[in-house]
Amino acid sequence: MRPSDGHDRHDHGVCARAGSKILFFGNGGSSMDAGHLAAEFLGRFSRERRSLAAISLTDQTAAMTAIGNDFAFEVSPDRSRDSAAPVTSPSP
Repeated sequence: MRPSDGHDRHDHGVCARAGSKILFFGNGGSSMDAGHLAAEFLGRFSRERRSLAAISLTDQTAAMTAIGNDFAFEVSPDRSRDSAAPVTSPSP
């Protein structure tokens, strides 16, 4: 997984069509944008197509608060991300 600066929207679609999962996250109003973007990937946006794998981590309010209470709120996004897109080692 590589971080995005938000300027590579084309790459998100290419990755999703190739079977990768797109994770969205936001703070404040951007959390609503993250949910909306994930829904567009799951839905159809402007034309009929198969659903693309996308998750809005900020839609997981119960998980975010439980993890924040058990560990620290700074850790919550990392744990949600790691469970949704586990890092795998390349095969030798």
